[in-house]
Amino acid sequence: MGFDAQVEVGCSILSDRFRSKVELHDHKQQHSNGTSQIVAQCTESSVVDKMHTVWTFIPKGDNVTEVVFEVQIDIYDPIKYSTLSSVFSYMAQTQMDAFIVEVENRLQKK
Repeated sequence: MGFDAQVEVGCSILSDRFRSKVELHDHKQQHSNGTSQIVAQCTESSVVDKMHTVWTFIPKGDNVTEVVFEVQIDIYDPIKYSTLSSVFSYMAQTQMDAFIVEVENRLQKK
């Protein structure tokens, strides 16, 4: 299962619109622990040369799931790298915070 997604990020003098291919890898059939992953591969960007993100969901018992968020970003232009390196951790934390809010909202609707 997959779809295309677009995200726009920016900081003072630099902004970019990333287009990614997003796929769900449901490994319940392959792994007894029921691990699933959401994988996003950047397909279009004027700033990054490569961006790959993986959300891994590992069931740990009743109503408990461990979430692992991994990001690999390659930027070969040293000026772009120095500008963006200061905001990468903020961007990752913002994505994680948005994920947590969405999960909490969905749990409250049940």
